[in-house]
Amino acid sequence: MKPAQALPLRSVLPSTFVGSIFLIFFLLVGVARAQDAQPDTYAGFNGKNVSHVEISVGSTVSTDAFRPLITQKENAPFSEADVRASIAALEATHQFSKVQVKVVPEQAGLDVQFIVAPSYYVGIATFPGAPGAFAYTRLLQAVNIPEESPFFEDLIPQGQKALEQFLKTQGYFTATVTPEVEKDESHKIVNLVFQIHSGPLAKVGNINLQGVSSAEANNIRNSLHSIWARIKRDSLKPGQKFSQARISKAHEYIRGHLRNQERLAPVVRLAAAEYNPKTNRADLSIEVNPGPIVSIKVEGAHASKGTIRKQVPIYEEDSVDRDLVDEGERNLQSY
Repeated sequence: MKPAQALPLRSVLPSTFVGSIFLIFFLLVGVARAQDAQPDTYAGFNGKNVSHVEISVGSTVSTDAFRPLITQKENAPFSEADVRASIAALEATHQFSKVQVKVVPEQAGLDVQFIVAPSYYVGIATFPGAPGAFAYTRLLQAVNIPEESPFFEDLIPQGQKALEQFLKTQGYFTATVTPEVEKDESHKIVNLVFQIHSGPLAKVGNINLQGVSSAEANNIRNSLHSIWARIKRDSLKPGQKFSQARISKAHEYIRGHLRNQERLAPVVRLAAAEYNPKTNRADLSIEVNPGPIVSIKVEGAHASKGTIRKQVPIYEEDSVDRDLVDEGERNLQSY
């Protein structure tokens, strides 16, 4: 007796069933290709300024070898033809399974990202050595590198610079940041470590007020040293620990001080903080624009200053025009 022989699949299955299988297969392939396909057109971006051109490849691969293939240049008008030519050139290297382009509109222009597979993605960022006063979310916001975003080599120096600048604005003027990269090859993830050496927290030095007379500057300083300012925790004087939160509250206190003098729309901002490493103090230069004096009088009835400020909207809007005066008249009549 002859052993049983395996019959070809085509002879076992009905031809119509085989045809259905191949039809489903081609449909699935079509869906997969459609998901990976490039956009039909980039025409909507043509002519707009390109502020950045980035290449995302594996963290072990230098982008220098591929930059000459990118014909779309920074600080030049966006060109759909150049972008497609760049995609074709990258694909022609046969080193990548997929090349995608992501265009992100920004204030300075378009950020054009060439993302090629295998591409690494940002896992987590850690900040060992950071002062305890800063929450993790605040540091993550300062470094400005979203998790799960494509990894670019430029992210490391950009994050380092941004974090050092943030620490300086918070009073750590000698702070340095040492970045490190931890690669997870199996998952194509790059974890970023920003080792922080904060140094000492500076103290407030001299407080220089610009934009007002010497007499007014002394008046403002005395107000910042007053018991009321200390009770409200708005005081600012030499020798205190440097703190952006403290300086911001002092700015608001100065605005309130000027509003009590009938000043409308006073503007207060920190112009500079000059750090002296020998004394570990930062001299503050604060610009003050007191704003115009606006006097409001109510005749025929008594209205306190607080009532006037509440009912007449020029203080809330920080401006004066006929509509606001008329609205204040109606509010006072109703009151």
